[in-house]
Amino acid sequence: MKKVCFYARVKDKSLFNLVGFYAQDIKIFESLGYEVILVNSLKELLFCKADLYYAWWFGYGIFPLIVSKLKGKQFVVTGNIHTQDGGNLKDWFWLKRIAMILTMKYSSRTLFTSYTDMNRIEDLKLSNSEVVYHSVIENCATIDNSIRKNIIVTITHLTKENIKRKMLLESIEAFSLIAKDIKDYKYYICGTVGSGLEDVKEKINQLNMNEQIIIKGKISDEEKKVLLLKSKIYLQPSTCEGFGLAIIEAASLGVPVVTNSEPCIKEINENSVEYGDTPAELGHALLRLIKDEKYWNDMQYKGLYKAKKYGFINRLNKFKSILETMEK
Repeated sequence: MKKVCFYARVKDKSLFNLVGFYAQDIKIFESLGYEVILVNSLKELLFCKADLYYAWWFGYGIFPLIVSKLKGKQFVVTGNIHTQDGGNLKDWFWLKRIAMILTMKYSSRTLFTSYTDMNRIEDLKLSNSEVVYHSVIENCATIDNSIRKNIIVTITHLTKENIKRKMLLESIEAFSLIAKDIKDYKYYICGTVGSGLEDVKEKINQLNMNEQIIIKGKISDEEKKVLLLKSKIYLQPSTCEGFGLAIIEAASLGVPVVTNSEPCIKEINENSVEYGDTPAELGHALLRLIKDEKYWNDMQYKGLYKAKKYGFINRLNKFKSILETMEK
């Protein structure tokens, strides 16, 4: 059996199975007949014996790139270009930027999760790059709209950088603009709490929205699934995405999405979501879905249909094709 060294710079190896995009790529390699060796330290990486090296994230990919070259093995890397606050390649610290460029240029294959992200580095003129879209876990749940409650939900990490990138304060303002018209609705904000929590609380207090906006904090994957299945709308604009996996995950569970017209989001979702670029526009989009049942049903159908494009089998087949090409 062939072995793949799967490298990501995570603090704990349990995250390989907890973080969706790691877990799905592990499953892909296993489905293709590989023994997957999970590596999260440089020492392990140096002594790892494998037929193929695979890494998540271009900056840290410099380490498995060097090891693969020393051992004469193929190396595949994937990740996103943008910074945590939505910047591009030029916005990374110079040393990491150099590492990213070297990794992308000298890997056997450099994989991007969208054409939008790949085009951010078109000046590099990479000859080894391909787009392989993310996949969502196949939805086996029964979608029963009769159990849906008047809930709007956002799921995001509550760090200062992330609430800025995910436009969370703008989303809170958007909800507040229509709150008087939807007094029976609640807006749930879920996600691991961090450095941005106080900013979120302050915004809610300023707008006097404590009764309708509820910070639920961290939830498990199962809790997330249950919440989405009973919610009416998923609200998540963003200043910058490499794919926007959370949006497709929500759509796959029958939740119409309100987001903004960020280029990557538009590439992935096209007309299957509602767009708004300001709090007023986001609020209008929310209100339209709430007040027009037929339109809500139409958007649910479009979202479900679009999510099927990003099924697990599609990413698996793309990986299979790439690996077969590399073996020739």
